[in-house]
Amino acid sequence: MSLPDQNCILACANMSFYAFYTTKSQLVIFNSHTTQLIKSGVVLRDICMLAANAKGMRLATLTTRGQIQCFKLKDRQALDSCTLLY
Repeated sequence: MSLPDQNCILACANMSFYAFYTTKSQLVIFNSHTTQLIKSGVVLRDICMLAANAKGMRLATLTTRGQIQCFKLKDRQALDSCTLLY
């Protein structure tokens, strides 16, 4: 996996997917089984924590301002199957 001109700041992983938050403020999500890209290019500012739940297929982010965002992965096999819940 290559993330050109980017470095990983935060990472979280579970048996279904893993996610990186990069130096370019992008969230990148991959399938744990196939390493296929699920979602990339989501620009999020000031993220200080990532948390993942394999059973619920959810990823939560926490910003330095205390805001929480929750993403749901509908299908870990399908590209772009990640949607913002709240």
